[in-house]
Amino acid sequence: MKLDQVALLAAALAAVLSTSSAEGAWEPFECVVGGVLLLIVFAFHDFAVARQNRRARAAVAGVLALLWCLALAWPVQEFVARDESHVPGLLTGLWVVLFGAHVAYLSRQVGSRRGDRNVKDRKDQKSPRRTGRSAG
Repeated sequence: MKLDQVALLAAALAAVLSTSSAEGAWEPFECVVGGVLLLIVFAFHDFAVARQNRRARAAVAGVLALLWCLALAWPVQEFVARDESHVPGLLTGLWVVLFGAHVAYLSRQVGSRRGDRNVKDRKDQKSPRRTGRSAG
């Protein structure tokens, strides 16, 4: 199944905007919507393009940060914010942190993990040949 990657992110963004534009306090169901949207994006989005293109990386990171904010809005409102007026500032700060974290994660090259380099280095080394005779 081939998905249009831009359409997937646009649908997620539209869902966030329509859910977050409601009047009043955040509801627990909005967390469920945010969580389901995160699952869909992580399951079906091809992150390879975002790893290679700065603009795509920023767009993907922005949408993912919004989805996380939607998923965490109600807990932030209920358990972190002292007053309902603090929630927008807390969510904005959370978005900035999550955006930066996603950009940093997507900026990493696939083979840059330490374990991957060690495997590659081991493959490049020649192993001594065994002749079947004992050395002694």
